[in-house]
Amino acid sequence: MDIDLQAVVRGQGIRPEAVERLVDRPDRVVARVETDRGAVVIKASTYRSGLAPEVAANRRLAALGLPVQEVLAWDDGPPSFAMLSFVEGEPLSSDSPIAVQQEVGRILSRIHSLGGTGPYAGNPTWDGWMEGWLNHALNWWSGQGASGEHVTTARRWFGELRPLLSERGNEQILFDGRPEHFRIDGEQVSGLIDLAEMRSGDAAMDLAVLAVSDPGLLVGITEGYAPNQKEKEAFDRLVPFYLFLRRLASAEWHLQLGAPQFALRMLDLASAGLRNMTVRQGR
Repeated sequence: MDIDLQAVVRGQGIRPEAVERLVDRPDRVVARVETDRGAVVIKASTYRSGLAPEVAANRRLAALGLPVQEVLAWDDGPPSFAMLSFVEGEPLSSDSPIAVQQEVGRILSRIHSLGGTGPYAGNPTWDGWMEGWLNHALNWWSGQGASGEHVTTARRWFGELRPLLSERGNEQILFDGRPEHFRIDGEQVSGLIDLAEMRSGDAAMDLAVLAVSDPGLLVGITEGYAPNQKEKEAFDRLVPFYLFLRRLASAEWHLQLGAPQFALRMLDLASAGLRNMTVRQGR
């Protein structure tokens, strides 16, 4: 994408220094810019209002007192851009202090309490969206060599969960709240970044997304979340399914990115999750 990032910064009365492009696609740019006032993040999109959802999400969570990026400037465009504060810190992982993992769980609980409703990615119901997503994932997995038995088992699993899934989708979720989007500074969460995908959905999916490649995170985060008994029972049933679904999606995405080893690890974890579900149900 051809945009003068330094001109964007100068337009806000700030003197830019070094520019480091973190994402550089034809339709989107993300960069860290060192300025005379410290580091900032510039995000730009070729689309009008392309940054509007992320700006709105940051402002909404900031109003809750959550540690999100400050929106320093933005313009609807096109091209649209947003200038955000830069958040220092390391990505969340199962090696992070347990108190930090628990704090992430509490943050998620507060976000989910905002509530949500359909439609979901153009689908009137949450379970309808999950069915379409699963169909795509299983068709893709079949093309990668998945057995017919695996595909049949996954479809049966979805069928058993569908009555519960039909009741879900009533929270506000991050949807793409991966561990690297939670920045950790010592014993605290220093910030939550990349909120562009925040939407209505199922709280259980956010827990699964955090554990897609780091399953050890689930215990500490769930402790901090402190679900009531009804929600805990739902999480116990739904998180493994969402892990399976998101691992297939991650495998497809990383193959497209040219990261076959990571994609294979995701497929292995997805297969293991399917086997574990079968064992738990005594099949």
